[in-house]
Amino acid sequence: MNSKLRFIVVCTAVLVSGIPILGQSPSILESKVERVQGPPLWISAASVADETKTINLDLIDSSPLEANVAHQRQELESRLPAEKSAAHGKPPVLAIPSSECKSSTFIMDDRGGGGLRGSLADLTTYSKSVVRGTVRTVDFGFSFGTPSSLLGVEVSEVVKGPRPKSPFYIDYPIARFKIGPYYFCNTNQGFEPVPGDQVLLFDYTGPVDGNQVLYAPRLDQIFFQSQSGSLFIPTLLRKTPDLKGVQTIEEILDRLRLSYPAESPDVG
Repeated sequence: MNSKLRFIVVCTAVLVSGIPILGQSPSILESKVERVQGPPLWISAASVADETKTINLDLIDSSPLEANVAHQRQELESRLPAEKSAAHGKPPVLAIPSSECKSSTFIMDDRGGGGLRGSLADLTTYSKSVVRGTVRTVDFGFSFGTPSSLLGVEVSEVVKGPRPKSPFYIDYPIARFKIGPYYFCNTNQGFEPVPGDQVLLFDYTGPVDGNQVLYAPRLDQIFFQSQSGSLFIPTLLRKTPDLKGVQTIEEILDRLRLSYPAESPDVG
């Protein structure tokens, strides 16, 4: 990812109780290029939660995030002076509803790679890999200092391209969570997967980290199917002719297998 193309946009929203996070992710994933300064490619919220500081911002090294936390701290101290006293133990990381997000951020970068993506045919043609898997873990953290979810995915089938490591991870830029009293929200909205849901990834770039396990697609390069059977198609693709009438990931795969019969099935 080109850090020069990244910028943070702060948006307003509105402020209820937390829900425990799901699963466990790698504590940190670095890019292929050695990092001298600035935030890591991915760092988990659990690893920056700190007994004395609440959140150890030194581990993230993001000026916008530091400013965000400083602003929240001022608000907390003005409203609830008692919260100045040190908390006991490491603060919890909790999922929160959108109503708790007074503000939100998102990152605009070159994620997902180049190439057309206006149809299922485009996605398949320009993808290096098309992989179906099952979400096993969902964890919160920061991608380049921006709130994000890390999906741990177990590979079940490869329709096109090389088979990734299993599990592999998807940097999914939809997240809302708290570390102690501080909230962190990504502006993006969409399907919120849980362990057991299916995912279909159209990967244009290959893994982006040094360990070759992390993928950072755009939201229009990922399809989901919930355990209840509901299919989530990216908004821009819902009315395209080659997806008309499909109701499951299996039906999408049936259409893809016609184009790539030699590369499927690859079932793990």
